[in-house]
Amino acid sequence: MSIADSITKLKADITSAYNTIEQKGGTIPSEKNTNNLSDAIESIPKKEAVTWHQCPQAVKNFLENVTYDPNDYSYSYITEYAPDPAVISNTKPIGKVIGDATYYNETPNKETLFMNNSSIGTLKPLDRLRWLNTSASNVRDLGGWNCDGGTVKYGKLIRGGEISSADRDVLVNQAGVRRELNLRGSETVNTVSPLGDEIYFFRPQSFSPYTLNNAYIYQTLKFVIDGIAHNEPVYFHCYAGADRTGTLAFIFEAILGVSQSDIDKDYELTMFHTNTISRTRNNTSFYKNLIDDVEELSGDTLRNKIILYVVGKGITVAELNKFRAIMIDGNPDILCGITNNLTHCTTSNNQQIVFSGGYSATITADTGYTLTGAEVSVKMGDVDITTTAYSNGTINIADVTGEIVISVVAVADVPIYTNQVPISTDENGNIYNGTGYKDGYRLDYSATEAALTGSILTGFIPVKAGDVVRFSGVYLGTSGGSENSFFFDTNKSNYSHRMTPYNWKEKTDVEQFEPYEYNDTTRTLSSFTVPNDTSIAYVRFSLHGTTGADAIITVNEII
Repeated sequence: MSIADSITKLKADITSAYNTIEQKGGTIPSEKNTNNLSDAIESIPKKEAVTWHQCPQAVKNFLENVTYDPNDYSYSYITEYAPDPAVISNTKPIGKVIGDATYYNETPNKETLFMNNSSIGTLKPLDRLRWLNTSASNVRDLGGWNCDGGTVKYGKLIRGGEISSADRDVLVNQAGVRRELNLRGSETVNTVSPLGDEIYFFRPQSFSPYTLNNAYIYQTLKFVIDGIAHNEPVYFHCYAGADRTGTLAFIFEAILGVSQSDIDKDYELTMFHTNTISRTRNNTSFYKNLIDDVEELSGDTLRNKIILYVVGKGITVAELNKFRAIMIDGNPDILCGITNNLTHCTTSNNQQIVFSGGYSATITADTGYTLTGAEVSVKMGDVDITTTAYSNGTINIADVTGEIVISVVAVADVPIYTNQVPISTDENGNIYNGTGYKDGYRLDYSATEAALTGSILTGFIPVKAGDVVRFSGVYLGTSGGSENSFFFDTNKSNYSHRMTPYNWKEKTDVEQFEPYEYNDTTRTLSSFTVPNDTSIAYVRFSLHGTTGADAIITVNEII
């Protein structure tokens, strides 16, 4: 390369360097030459990596030094850390001044770029708790807590007190809030969000603190869970962001698997805003009431209890899985729901969700049904696993990895009894009326057939003293006295022991048919024992029911 070529290349390199400086915002002289190149380079703002503690020290001390025992609600430590009277600066983030700008509301432990007139670089506030610098009181992000498989994400759920339009810049523009849940119910007239017309607003008619017995809990949970599913961060609040807000925060943190100790501490952080004894974890008139409600729930852990509770209120397992996946920075457990579609059978395991591990159940057929030949289907995650999971009424799944759907239809047993109605006879031993019964007839007081709408008359049914007669589809006795049933001798002519509904109405002489099944409300018999009379050989019944075709009468056989 010639000297001239070398000089040309050097000038090109210098020009390129100047252009780069200009792109980076540096100040350069009008004359671009090697003599002032070093000055131009020096004019480039210095890149900084800025870290600072955004959480107030008193709050840090509480969070770092306190661990609560979830089995003991007789004590609290918050009053040792939260000053009385409250110091408002304890509920605001500590800002970082860089040049002519102060930075608040940054996401903890995350580097974000900044640039101002004096410097450029990255910001990374330390400490997990993220207070927000709003005009509203007691505003903090639910992010940062350890939970199932990771930590709760920032910028998804934010809790606090009543807000105004002055909070739009922080909550909407900086924190990304797109939904407002106002828990104040009828005490406020708000029907739209002061944060702006585009903010989706919901106010349940009521929401009570420190209890799980809220009439509008499903609508409240659904509003938040749908918001997270649609990437619409939610600001939820009451007046002070303490009681009602604390109750709802408790539920969502439990769903995410935040430890009970940390949930207690998040609740007590409100004490830095308003140091009153009512906001301690051990107050038996407030927070402890919520804990007592939780203790009444089924489930082996706080998380499982609350998840089963919200599923019982109508939130689906699929919705919870999506909510947890979006809310958790990590790898949360997958909740596997269980659906039982059982016909003529029951299960020994009414578990609604498998949280981890396996699942087993025994299916039992109802009386009169059997599992032999039953229609059985066991699916996990839409995959049919019947052949490996089901055997002889037992379901065993060693490792549950998806939604379980169990469908079993038991089949009816072959009847083991003899229905006496269709084989009851007339005086000559033939099938009575060709069917064994005659609809619209009864026996009058002299054992003579007579028409009567609604009555069913049978032929002669063979019985003897001590036999147990049972009915199904029909019953013996009404409130009137015009229908009679009689016992007859071997000749089917002489009758005795006339049974009339008056017997049952007044329970007169009913003891002669003991033991019996008698309904006090309808004054009817569904079974009885034939009286101890050796002359008895047959019986004819005047009955009630839909039709004789549906009637079943057995002698000494269980239906």
